Amino acid sequence: DSISLFQRLNFIQELFDGNAEDFSQFIEFIDFEATPAQWKSEIGMRYDFPESAASQELILLIERKFS
Repeated sequence: DSISLFQRLNFIQELFDGNAEDFSQFIEFIDFEATPAQWKSEIGMRYDFPESAASQELILLIERKFS
């Protein structure tokens, strides 16, 4: 809920190669499977995000969710 439309579109383009379904699956993973203690390692195993402003912004949003 805390992801703006601009952020959502940016994440889809920058991190998910334009695939909105992959982004939706990622959000479902964060919302229903990821745990506060292990979400970073789980993301690292499942996704290979490039070092970018978009990936840092997404990680920051997830950190806020679990803090």
